Amino acid sequence: SYASDVKEENWKLFQENIDIAQKLALEAYQLQKESKEVCNLLISIAMANSKGDKIRLWFERAIAIDIYNKNAFSSYMWANFPRWGGSPEGMVSLGREFLLINQPPNHAAWNYLSMVAYLKGEIKDVYQYPGLMQDIEWAVEQLIASKSVHSYLFNNELALAAFYHGSYDKCNKAILDAKGLFSTSWVNI
Repeated sequence: SYASDVKEENWKLFQENIDIAQKLALEAYQLQKESKEVCNLLISIAMANSKGDKIRLWFERAIAIDIYNKNAFSSYMWANFPRWGGSPEGMVSLGREFLLINQPPNHAAWNYLSMVAYLKGEIKDVYQYPGLMQDIEWAVEQLIASKSVHSYLFNNELALAAFYHGSYDKCNKAILDAKGLFSTSWVNI
């Protein structure tokens, strides 16, 4: 079922329940101001609220508690989707903001690539946005520099992004840099 199929009386009931959820979550926040889970919940409630005016506030509070809070980043990205009133430009800007947040580079890089993956599902030519390819290259470099067991696999991300961008030389280099581990089934973007 789609939102357009929901009857007016059910929307009214939904809003009433969102208002109750918000009241209770705010009470929980007053009792546990250091709870990232409560802040994450309040991001979702703000998104569901017809006003949607406190999403950024709860995101900032959530990452102030835990800068590695993946749920906060994911919820905030979701809230900024074009289908929820955001814009492609806003999503790209948000992704770039993730690169600047005071996180270790590999966490910032992963959050950025997650944003690109989300946006790819929304926008056909996402890889044509100015500067996006350079940001993806930086993110992949950070993930490879982390020297995790599977760090070479991040070249898969770069190879596909470069292919969709039309940068075939970069695509070929990334495939070679994957050291025989190229696979499109592994990639996030």
